[in-house]
Amino acid sequence: MSASHRPNTVIANRYRILARVGEGGFGTVYKARDKQQHGKIVALKEINMIALSAQEKIEVTDTFNREITLLSELKHKNLPHIFHHFTDPEHWYIVMDYVEGQTLEELLAHAPKGRLSVKQVVKIGIALCDVLSYLHDQKPSIIFRDVKPGNIMYTPWDRLYLIDFGIARRYRPGQAHDTGPLGSPGYAAPEQYGRTQTTVQTDIYGLGATLQTLLTGKEPLEIRLEGLPADVSIPWKLQALLIQMMDKDPARRPHTMAEVKSTLMGLNISTQSSWRFAFPFFYLAFISLNQSGFYGSPFLIPYFLLLLLSFIGFCSFVCVRSWRAAPSGLSPKALLFTIKKRLDPFLFGLVLLTNCACLLYAFFAHPYVTTIHAFILWGNAALLMLCLLVLVIARLRIWYKKRKARRNAVQVQMPAPLQQQKRP
Repeated sequence: MSASHRPNTVIANRYRILARVGEGGFGTVYKARDKQQHGKIVALKEINMIALSAQEKIEVTDTFNREITLLSELKHKNLPHIFHHFTDPEHWYIVMDYVEGQTLEELLAHAPKGRLSVKQVVKIGIALCDVLSYLHDQKPSIIFRDVKPGNIMYTPWDRLYLIDFGIARRYRPGQAHDTGPLGSPGYAAPEQYGRTQTTVQTDIYGLGATLQTLLTGKEPLEIRLEGLPADVSIPWKLQALLIQMMDKDPARRPHTMAEVKSTLMGLNISTQSSWRFAFPFFYLAFISLNQSGFYGSPFLIPYFLLLLLSFIGFCSFVCVRSWRAAPSGLSPKALLFTIKKRLDPFLFGLVLLTNCACLLYAFFAHPYVTTIHAFILWGNAALLMLCLLVLVIARLRIWYKKRKARRNAVQVQMPAPLQQQKRP
């Protein structure tokens, strides 16, 4: 870590460094503790002015002032808040909310298929419409101009934060075009390259490109050259919306973020929790306990103690694994939400185990089970085994697709003579 602060370093006699969480072209972001705010966790962005050229210092000054000016005035649940900013002879600092989690770019890299589900993407799109609509409703409107997965933080409790206002600007009525071409290739609308002034439709274009990337796992420029991946299925209404959002002509795109949000909400894609669908399986377990007689047996308390120990072991395993994967650690709140997300398969396994235990008890320790009760028990077991089989097949399909994709990637990288030798 050259020119980086070590943990426990105190800056400005106030901010104690805990860990380095990010690094950009002009500076470094640290997780720190504010001693004057009862140990509040904050993000400390440091810009090293000594290492910059004269032109870079001009760019950094513009970015620094713009971010402070804009974010200091804004208050929204999906935007980080700036608390403090200060300088010393060699560095400039911004202190803001510490956002725990990862960018959508990082989330996409660790996704099972390299892309997110339609349900999750629609949920993300609706949240982004809310925060971008808030920016556009300011007087004058704030145009973010850099909507992309790398500028969107995703917390363990499924909240989004729009970060990096480095090239955001206020809309100026009557201005012919922006002062200079800025934006990320593929996500930047054509008007960002000096043709006309950026408007609300510019962010709509960036949002469309972002949602397309989350759905396909491919960058916009890749899709422009190669088309959509063959194994990607996008509902036609959503596909039509993305095409309209990414139209080269701003006048043909949706007029407002509210219009985009309305279309996303009209797709009839359920975003409700899976707990609602898990309830029938718990009910089956309760029926098995009651019909088998296991509910009143001396084995009930030891069995539930075993389930409790299994639950504690599962939670401990998830906590340790998540803690090791997080470069700067996780808060208790983040750990709780991480456990909640991974609890469904574990609970399904407990329900299946309970049903098996009830069957064993009914036919070995409690042989006087009526025909109706036996039929109910075997029916529950068959239904649960069928669900388990479906889950196993689904996991095998995912594994096979990932293995096939890796094999195709190796063949593409292999030199042509070697590829010919491999052919029969």
